[in-house]
Amino acid sequence: MPYFLVAAAFAMFTVGAAIGTVFARVFVPLRPVFPFVWRIWLWGSLGFLVANALFLLGFWSVLLPVMDVKSLPSWLHGILSVVAGVTVVLGPFIISGVGVGGGALLGCVFAWRSGRDIANSGAV
Repeated sequence: MPYFLVAAAFAMFTVGAAIGTVFARVFVPLRPVFPFVWRIWLWGSLGFLVANALFLLGFWSVLLPVMDVKSLPSWLHGILSVVAGVTVVLGPFIISGVGVGGGALLGCVFAWRSGRDIANSGAV
């Protein structure tokens, strides 16, 4: 269930970023932010995809096999069940935010470095 909401939020992010990128490219007063906007869109999207892939891989390959061990005490199995439930419900929201936010931050850093390199080369 959480991934239906996360997928809808990612779709809204993609549409909003696409519109922002077009506006930044078309309207002259917004041109200085264009290098930031498209990099935020690109790296935020990649961050979302990578973070969620790693989350699913980790969840399915680490937590679920541990819960299937029959020799665990019942109290530990109960704790792992609660951890798995919380992870299934909250994990996609948290990891998606971290992925998009980290990717957007990386995009800003790349845009800033690119602008700094252009300014230092005298090509402006």
